[in-house]
Amino acid sequence: MKTSIEFIQGDISQVVVDMTVNAAIGPITHGREKDVEQLAACHLGCLDQAVEQGARSIAFPVISPGYPVAEASVIAVGAVHGWLLNHPDALDRILFVLPDARTLQAYRSAHQARGRRGRPQ
Repeated sequence: MKTSIEFIQGDISQVVVDMTVNAAIGPITHGREKDVEQLAACHLGCLDQAVEQGARSIAFPVISPGYPVAEASVIAVGAVHGWLLNHPDALDRILFVLPDARTLQAYRSAHQARGRRGRPQ
């Protein structure tokens, strides 16, 4: 089964998934390579933990609310796409639950850009 990556605007406590991420690593606004790596590593670690716990679905909030949305979306979505290359059947559903329309659009745009480059959809 192909993993579904979905993006919605709403309240993460209201979604039905096996695992919900409740984390914040920010605010980070420095744009340093270490910041990028830390934000990506947070997503990767959560995905690994979900699989270790036997989850088939996971929901992410905006993990670093202090990070610029355009950059954070590219990092978060890129990390998930990269992880799926190595774990194509590990999860059924990955859901990003986002707080507003602007953030939702940024994450969807990052996902579409990854798809155009031949990454998992």
